[in-house]
Order: sequence, then C-alpha cells, then structure tokens
Amino acid sequence: MMNTRLTINTAANTIEMTKEFAKKAKYFGTDEYNMLQIARKDYPTFSVTTKKTKSKENYKGLTLDYMKKYIELHPQTLVLEDGTEIEAIEVLRTLVGLDENGEKIEDAETTSYGEIRAWFFGCYPEVKNKKEEKKANTKRLLTATKKKAA
Repeated sequence: MMNTRLTINTAANTIEMTKEFAKKAKYFGTDEYNMLQIARKDYPTFSVTTKKTKSKENYKGLTLDYMKKYIELHPQTLVLEDGTEIEAIEVLRTLVGLDENGEKIEDAETTSYGEIRAWFFGCYPEVKNKKEEKKANTKRLLTATKKKAA
C-alpha cells in the first residue's frame, strides 16, 4: 500500500491530508493538486481537512536535578525483585551514575533520561498528575469569558 498523505475518511465524511501535502496541493498543476482534485471529484460532499499532528508529551522542567530534590523531600523505601530494600534516592543515583556525594562516577553505566523519567513517574505518580491538573486548569482559565452585564 502506497502512503500518499491523502486519506479518504468515510466515517467522518472528510478528505484528510498532511500539512506537507497541503502546502504542495495549493500550487496548480502539481501531482498533489491533481490528486486532491480527483478525490474532491470522487467525493463531492466530503470536506477537506488537514491532519493535526499529536503533540508529544512535554515535561519541561523535569530535570534529573528536580527529580533528585523531589525524592529528597519525599523519601521512599523501594523493594527490589530479590526482596532487598533500597531508598529511592539510591536508585536514582545508581541510574544516573552518581556516588553518595552526588559526584559523577567515571565509567559508570547510565540509564537514558526516558527510562529514568518512566521510573520516577512510577514511584511518584503525583508529579505527573500535578502536571495534568495544572494543564487542565490552565485550559479552563484560558476559556474564561467576560461576564455579561445584567
């Protein structure tokens, strides 16, 4: 199956195209323009829309230093698979490759930021939930309208 960046969505009665396809389709005579015209002729009642790309989760400010400080303020004891108990701060230090003083250990294997972030959210889900609550509250405030005069 060929990816043409133009999709017929019969469920929504739309002809959907990517942003890149739309840029090229606005010029008369291009292949994209011709493909769009054929689709419009075949589906005259369908509306034409540009697909929106889903934004990636953004964790601005969630640095390793922030995680370290948060764990120090909210200490937890974790249990490893073998039953050994370990402090969350020790797990973070090991994952990042730091010693007890917070100094980088030479030749220490480190874990990727994405894996550390996933582990952190697993141990401290309230941090992720707090971000989502803040986002919802911001959206609510941005949609506020002026009170009508009585």
